[in-house]
Amino acid sequence: MNTRWWPAAAAAVVGAGVALPLPEAKLPARRRVSFDCCGGGMRVTLLGVHHASADSAAEAADLVRAAIGGGRLVAIALESDDETLAIQRAASAAVGGMSKAAIRRHGERAVQRALFELPAVRHRFGSALARPEQIALSAELRQGLAAGRVHGYEMAVAADLAERAAVRVECIDSAPSAKGARYEAAARADGPSAWRAAAAHMGEACEIRARVLLRGGSLRLTDQLAAMRRFKPATYTAAVDERDDAMSARIGALCGLVRPHAEPLDRTAAARAADTSAPAELIVLCGAAHLPGIEARLRARGCEPCALEPDGRARGSGSAS
Repeated sequence: MNTRWWPAAAAAVVGAGVALPLPEAKLPARRRVSFDCCGGGMRVTLLGVHHASADSAAEAADLVRAAIGGGRLVAIALESDDETLAIQRAASAAVGGMSKAAIRRHGERAVQRALFELPAVRHRFGSALARPEQIALSAELRQGLAAGRVHGYEMAVAADLAERAAVRVECIDSAPSAKGARYEAAARADGPSAWRAAAAHMGEACEIRARVLLRGGSLRLTDQLAAMRRFKPATYTAAVDERDDAMSARIGALCGLVRPHAEPLDRTAAARAADTSAPAELIVLCGAAHLPGIEARLRARGCEPCALEPDGRARGSGSAS
């Protein structure tokens, strides 16, 4: 990606609310952590992913396959909601088998056709939806397809693997409508000057690392989060802190740490692991930006971090992923 234009453009238009095709965030090296919860009866593994990365999708798939193969996986929890996950899965299936070049050329229309048949989408549009071209894809989905990939592909892959193995799939994020209203309120609280300051700050960060970016490097995720926290505190609270609170509470409900907020885990599935001392497993896939916050909240709930093997597996977790 040619990034020479990005710093100046960011400073000019982010304050106006224009979405930019930002360089991919560089994921931190430490992005997997496991906890023993429920007095050791449940092992929770968090994997921080990049929603637009093929490597993240492969890592998530390997983790889920290994857990399924070990026979102890009772559920996977995804940073998604039911409607978004359905869209991610439909989009992934629509472009499955296409090359990156084909996805760039034909992906948007293929996804629109797939979503046209999706009940959740048809329900949202109602009788006004007469043809696939009327479906406006999200900016994230469009930008991903323009780059030859599906945003959130790792969620779709993990859900497909779990479903085929009769493992429960649980969405732990809020619906887009709820998040959208909260983000709008946060943006108003931050004000346009905060957006411009953040754009200028990130422009400086880009300029400092311009040569690295042009050699195929990228902005560090921690830098982007630091800029948001400093210059857009209300937005950071809404987009990161509040969602970390909600998702960690949902994870706690799933593994029995707090009173369940929804239907509890299928204890028939959990009972498959009851004949040995090894714990049942719950895998959580979340954006890498949420990993530190969710980890801290699970620690506060009394979860004990597991010792890890050199390859990142929790000791005693079975075959390598």
